[in-house]
Amino acid sequence: MLGNQVADFARGRPELVLGPTIIDTLLPEPQHARTVARLLAADAELRAHDGDLDGAVDSCRAVIGVGRSIGDEPFLISLLVRTAIGAVALKSARRVLG
Repeated sequence: MLGNQVADFARGRPELVLGPTIIDTLLPEPQHARTVARLLAADAELRAHDGDLDGAVDSCRAVIGVGRSIGDEPFLISLLVRTAIGAVALKSARRVLG
């Protein structure tokens, strides 16, 4: 399962390619990471509902891994998305453990 693989990654992120001016830099990866985090959170909820608590916790760990993949990019939107993904991970973990 993809969630198990992502949960085991310590780090990693796409390479940041700066545009001619900072405003020209495209940042599609943070939004893609946010989408993946939501899918993994839904997977955690489904697994918890089905009684697979270990798999649900792995999916929560994978959400954290997706947030780490954004890295420390020097853009505010990246910081905001990484923070939002952390909140998704926390909310998912609370639901699974509750």
